[in-house]
Amino acid sequence: MPERLIEIKENMKKNTNYQYSLIEIKGCKSLKDKIETSFAIAKIIRSNDEIGLGKDNKLYIILSATSEKDSVHLMDRLSNVGIESELVNKNSLEVI
Repeated sequence: MPERLIEIKENMKKNTNYQYSLIEIKGCKSLKDKIETSFAIAKIIRSNDEIGLGKDNKLYIILSATSEKDSVHLMDRLSNVGIESELVNKNSLEVI
């Protein structure tokens, strides 16, 4: 799921001033963990942000119209509810 959205967002970024951030959710091993964590995240993120599994079976959040600098605010909110996250360096992604 995130791979196709990342490709779309990267195309938007090339053609406009569009920004987005990609956050990896850490510590979700089982499917049950991923589902429960996804529901918790859905209560915190905006309606235009996306949660999904990557090809690597890891849970990700795509923050639309959000700079990497501003993504720290969401990461703080995630941390406050016990969800560990990490900002992904989009330049290192295979999809891009």
